[in-house]
Amino acid sequence: MLLIPTNDGSAESRSLYGIAEGKDYGLRLPVPYSGRCCGSSYGWLITTELSLALTLINPFSGDIIHLPPIFDPIERYGKKELVNHDSIVQKAILSADPYLHPDDYEVAAIVDGHSELAFLKSGDKSWTFLHDVGTATSLGMVDVIYYKKQLHFVNLDIQVMSIVNGSEDRKSFVANACVVAEGPSRHRTFEQTYIVESSTGDLLLVERHLVPLYNTMEDEEMEQGANEDGMDSRLVTAEFKVFKLPLRQSGTGPHWVEITSLGDDALFLGDNHSVSVLASDFPGCRPNSIYFTDDLITFGHSDDFGSCDMGLFSLEDGKITTHYTLHPSQRLLPPSVWIEPSFRGNWLKLPSF
Repeated sequence: MLLIPTNDGSAESRSLYGIAEGKDYGLRLPVPYSGRCCGSSYGWLITTELSLALTLINPFSGDIIHLPPIFDPIERYGKKELVNHDSIVQKAILSADPYLHPDDYEVAAIVDGHSELAFLKSGDKSWTFLHDVGTATSLGMVDVIYYKKQLHFVNLDIQVMSIVNGSEDRKSFVANACVVAEGPSRHRTFEQTYIVESSTGDLLLVERHLVPLYNTMEDEEMEQGANEDGMDSRLVTAEFKVFKLPLRQSGTGPHWVEITSLGDDALFLGDNHSVSVLASDFPGCRPNSIYFTDDLITFGHSDDFGSCDMGLFSLEDGKITTHYTLHPSQRLLPPSVWIEPSFRGNWLKLPSF
């Protein structure tokens, strides 16, 4: 489901939109628009405060978990508060649901211009940073997931790496990064990469190919006030390519295999924890498709077009259609974000239509 602005434009709450039904449930969830969500995982949203502390918010139960600051902004930048604090944490995910595993979950965050990976285990008072991972830190991280109970990330060179933790004591954390597989594309013609676990347990790598916005606009739209200078730098999605890392391979080593079908799977990509679901479990959800939101808006793309790059990509025909359209007045708000609803107890009762 998608968190969207409320009909009345409330700055203190958001509404819940069912993609499969094409319906706004009319719920007012207590998620303010004071800043961007840097993560959405297991029904929890992750936000960044001015102090660079992270906050876990469960909009369905109202539970809030306050985490310590990623680092001291005064020590690192010489400033107490940062104007761009929303973009310091590029992405954050959870290893498990804190409601079900309150003493055994971990938060992983890509921070500071994709240059560092930070970890926090439940109960810790400070974050642990992964520094000694060879070339990984110099190449930067673009997506991260927990796959088969190990942390995996993909870097700017499209290497997928896994983290081997050598100690249960987070204060004496010793980690090594090993390359799981080299990237399938040696010439970058894309701008974002994701790693996802399929419903069958395969590790998928997804490339999101972007083009300048003016390449996708009709002449009539260009005449209605589009700023060509702004469009030169504003990128929008043109297509996706999906690769699979087979569980068993023979030959020289692991290698990616491009696939043209996801079968019954549907992927949900954006600022959220990259996930795959069986479309047949959700009536109205389209199989063999990728649902995506705008996750580049915070990296130098704040312009008159706002967070408009959302859609549904079909691997069958390569076409992009809409799944939800923002009202023009909502485009400059922080991007919409995917969320997995929590149905425990009476937390969430969705109205029927």
